Amino acid sequence: MATRHPPLPLCAICLFFSAIAMLSSGCSNSSSPSLPVQKTDSGLSADKLLEKMQAVYREAKTYSDNSTFVQQTVLRSEGVERETPFHQVSLVFERPNKMRFTFQKTRPNAPGTDNYDVASDGLRVRSHASELPEQVHEAIAPLELTPDNFIPEPEMRSAIFEVSLENVCPQLPMLFAGGHFFPNDSNPTLLGEQKLGEANCYRVGLNSDAGRRVLWIDDKTFALRRMELPLDGQRALLDPRGLYSKMAIWIDFENIQFDAEISGETFVLEVPEGSRRVRRLIAPPPPGPSPALGQPVGELTFTTLEGEELTSADLAEKIVVFDFWYTGCPPCKMQTPTVEKVYQNFSENAEVAFYAVSTDAPRVSNDVVAKTMKSWGGSMPVIRDSSDSGYNLLNVRVTPTTVLISRDGRLQMFQPGAHLDPAPLTKAIQDLVDGEDLAANAIATHQQRVEEYEQALEAATIKDSIVEIKVARPEVPAQQLPENLQLKQVWQSTADILKQPGDVLAIASESDTSARVLVLDRGKEIVELQSDGTQVARHPLPEHGEQANGFLRSTVDGEGRRWYLASGVGWQKVYVWDEQWQSTLTFPDEPHSGIGDVMLADLNGTGLPVMYVGYWGGLGIHGGALDGRRLWANRRLDHVLQIVAGPTNAEKQRPALCTSTRGTVMKLTAEGKPIEELDISGRSLMYVAFDQGTEEQPPSYCGLAIGQVGQYTAVGFDSTGEILWSYDLPRGEYVHQIPRIQSVRLPGTDVHWQIAAADGSIHWLTETGKLVDQFKVGETLTGLAISQNGETTLLWVATNNHLTAWAIGPNTER
Repeated sequence: MATRHPPLPLCAICLFFSAIAMLSSGCSNSSSPSLPVQKTDSGLSADKLLEKMQAVYREAKTYSDNSTFVQQTVLRSEGVERETPFHQVSLVFERPNKMRFTFQKTRPNAPGTDNYDVASDGLRVRSHASELPEQVHEAIAPLELTPDNFIPEPEMRSAIFEVSLENVCPQLPMLFAGGHFFPNDSNPTLLGEQKLGEANCYRVGLNSDAGRRVLWIDDKTFALRRMELPLDGQRALLDPRGLYSKMAIWIDFENIQFDAEISGETFVLEVPEGSRRVRRLIAPPPPGPSPALGQPVGELTFTTLEGEELTSADLAEKIVVFDFWYTGCPPCKMQTPTVEKVYQNFSENAEVAFYAVSTDAPRVSNDVVAKTMKSWGGSMPVIRDSSDSGYNLLNVRVTPTTVLISRDGRLQMFQPGAHLDPAPLTKAIQDLVDGEDLAANAIATHQQRVEEYEQALEAATIKDSIVEIKVARPEVPAQQLPENLQLKQVWQSTADILKQPGDVLAIASESDTSARVLVLDRGKEIVELQSDGTQVARHPLPEHGEQANGFLRSTVDGEGRRWYLASGVGWQKVYVWDEQWQSTLTFPDEPHSGIGDVMLADLNGTGLPVMYVGYWGGLGIHGGALDGRRLWANRRLDHVLQIVAGPTNAEKQRPALCTSTRGTVMKLTAEGKPIEELDISGRSLMYVAFDQGTEEQPPSYCGLAIGQVGQYTAVGFDSTGEILWSYDLPRGEYVHQIPRIQSVRLPGTDVHWQIAAADGSIHWLTETGKLVDQFKVGETLTGLAISQNGETTLLWVATNNHLTAWAIGPNTER
């Protein structure tokens, strides 16, 4: 691009603000230096002063303020102190879960601001960004706001808090439940009192490995009035040439109010006209190609260094390459060796006319232009744009800019900026030589991106209220046995064994000839059965308030020991037992908005199973060891619906496949790091299953997508998210938590997928989504599993009234 002046320090501070977070402490003191003191005049030590400040925030029922980021600099050559405000933040908060947070974020190296608005009215959280004016993210409000959940959309959270929350809004960790105010800082020291406007402030320095931050605390209200941010650790980064004798950043907090009456309207973010509510923010496609692309370029006129005129007529029937440059352009100099390599590839090709077009003013002589190009390493023909054809007809505004024109005189490529690799430009020219229409391809590619964006946006759009949920009750048909498959009832429970059966989990035996079956009864105890229905044992859960939507999980560790787990959708706890059914863990300790799903698995083959706990309300997914240690947390998912182990890769490791109200499939490593987020071809996916495949055949996937309320569709898709088939299920919302999609094999059949519908029917599909058969149970399902009993395959079907074991196989009588 054209040469620019060095950025102002504000731009550097914006760009490298994340380094402040990494340092987490240390500051160029904007206040006048002073010696430490032991206590304030009222006898408060630094520790007690910090405790008093935090208590004021923690005990406040409501809070509001406006804050401004300010940079202070002194340029050595001037000696003048300047203070420049940049980011602006407004905060209004009411316990336990109402908030309005607005952030005007100054753009580095660009005019204007990026504006963010987040509002929780106690029922829903809405988020809006000026960069995406047509979208308003909406999620269910958590029961209590915390530093982790108050902005549920992960992309917006990342955009606002490029640095840690404490370095942008230090008051929030003090206000929110579970917040920690600079937990890694130490050695609080009183620095003496100082005036800030009309307020007299205590000043406290906090140390870390990086240095000191300074807090200004009002001596009457104990409110935080100013926080000086650390810069010492990155002075060399922000001011590499040492131009500034002083550089500091602080945040001023103004209009602070505790426990004031706040109107409910403050917490309502209205959806702007023309915008839509979305489950996740969808990035728009990049700007499309210039309208001039593919159009005739007009009558161009240039002048050779010998003074001859070069026109469009002279270039007719040739592929033309123009590299626009000028002698005072460092990026032009930098790219010249690269462009020279491209030129050499076509220097013997009579079909290609290759020119370095100088845009220098007439006062720069031809001799200087020629010598400059040669000194830079360029040997391509040089011409001059003496008639401003590049500016007037080709819209060249910066250098370097590369222009490609086809044989018929149409614009095929317009690329501002330097070339660092000769391969892309070489390929583009060769494609033109071979007859490709680059302009048409670029236009078609952009149109495809626009269509993909519109599909993704439509899939993410929320069409109904997420608070006032419309329940599409399923119409449960009478029982009807399959036709192509054969079902024979083997056993059915009675009330003395199971009062209200729920989730069913089949545990294969080591001999693989029979299986045990675990049934969650009333959400209160786990009933252990043999495959013939004989009761083996009953294992009560600890006392808890939940009854419905429980689920069971089990796995084996590297030493062959089995572990059991019980929890449920919306539950507060996860319960874990060892193979002797001794209770080993109740997790977690802190309250939250509810559990969405739990997976118990050893994904990386270490022999140590991990609990993958998915939460509602912005907590995301947490990895926990079986001894209760929290291993990691990934908060990119707001309202987790499902976690399942994915297919094994070549390294014998498996990803975690996670679904949420975002409608996508998020792939995580065993350590919780994101691998990729799959957007399933414009569908909003709620649940997913997979089949491992074979050495010759890749894994296949099946998901459950939701359209309108109560309308679910099973979709098959590949590893890129492309839909391969779809199968509509009977209408209705699910009443119970059941395994909705399972990869199964029924000997002697083509069955690949088993899908439970909301109306109590079970559908068996082939790998390509063709219906094999269905079983209308006659009641809504509360549990579903398949096990092997010798050569017999058993289908375990639970409803509110009983658990039934069915022998299932091909219908040999047809």
